[in-house]
Amino acid sequence: MGGVLLDLGKEGVALLKEEREKFQEGKYDKAVEEVGDLISKIKNQVEGVGGEMLDRVNDLEKERDELSKQIDKAKDSAGEVSAEEKEKLKKKFDELTEKTGEVLKDLEKKN
Repeated sequence: MGGVLLDLGKEGVALLKEEREKFQEGKYDKAVEEVGDLISKIKNQVEGVGGEMLDRVNDLEKERDELSKQIDKAKDSAGEVSAEEKEKLKKKFDELTEKTGEVLKDLEKKN
């Protein structure tokens, strides 16, 4: 299991960086979806363990869902997002990816 987590950690950190760039480019839905997939992979790894780590992953899922709703709400009829909204969404996305990265690091430490 340690090797699997190590791979997930390295790949996860690279993916988070990549998705931040996509988000900057305005590819919100895709970036949030990819981070959501990563969170699901982490959850699969910690479900047997439970406890505080699982609680943190569940919180990440809630934040991801909330961000997704905010993105949908921020889009106007043409599917565009205002500059002000972009900044708010970017900040939320950065927080989400930061917390996800912290969970990955903590997972690596435990193994």
